[in-house]
Amino acid sequence: MRRARNALIGFLLVGQLGCSSTSDREATAKTHDAFVNDGRQKVVASTPSEAAQFGNSLSISGVFAAVGSSGDNGKTGAAFLFERSGPTWALKQRIVAPDGAPLDEFGKTIAISGDTLAVGSPGADVGYSLGASAAISWNAGAVYIYRNTGDLWTFSQKLSTAGQNVPQAPGLGRSLSLEADALVAGDGLCSHAWNRSATNFVYVQSFSGLLDQGYASAISGNLLLLGALAPGAPGSAGVYVYVRPHSGVPWSSSR
Repeated sequence: MRRARNALIGFLLVGQLGCSSTSDREATAKTHDAFVNDGRQKVVASTPSEAAQFGNSLSISGVFAAVGSSGDNGKTGAAFLFERSGPTWALKQRIVAPDGAPLDEFGKTIAISGDTLAVGSPGADVGYSLGASAAISWNAGAVYIYRNTGDLWTFSQKLSTAGQNVPQAPGLGRSLSLEADALVAGDGLCSHAWNRSATNFVYVQSFSGLLDQGYASAISGNLLLLGALAPGAPGSAGVYVYVRPHSGVPWSSSR
């Protein structure tokens, strides 16, 4: 029993977005730190600022901790990677979108699994092909994929639904889950799923049967949970369960 109990003792990552009750400004001034709590250490942004919102999203996998800072640089946003060596966490890399712009809010959501990092940017504009022409979907939102190449995490792919014949709304990346080969991101209207094929993620499906099924998601193995707010639709709000028989295939309702 002792061995089983010890296996549950790990690292907890907690974001602190303000803890002062004296004034709103004092609370906001405390938004640029987050804790990797093994009882010994607090980690902070390399260049903290009052409005950076460092710690607004968090994820941890193995020896890496990822921290979102969607208010960084005029809400352009940034993500910070910390690496653990023994009991000590150290900043390894500050990550920004390759095409970031103010109000993109890169880092609003974040998820890390193994050698893959996904960062939600719900305000990002997305260019796509419209027949023979180029078009831009303003504030469509996107999810940026980064891979651990050993020394650095490098940009790999930008995921979006812009220009595709699928249900969509502005703000993709306001919810985000990643585990192994599966990624799910929400835009507030519905959630969308990608599966990894070789080195890239490939769009698989949308979950459009319920209103507002894009605000929360969680993946564990071949089980997926989606939160649906469904305002104006009594009885439809709740958490919906999806399953798949194995990795690499679409999800289906567990009902």
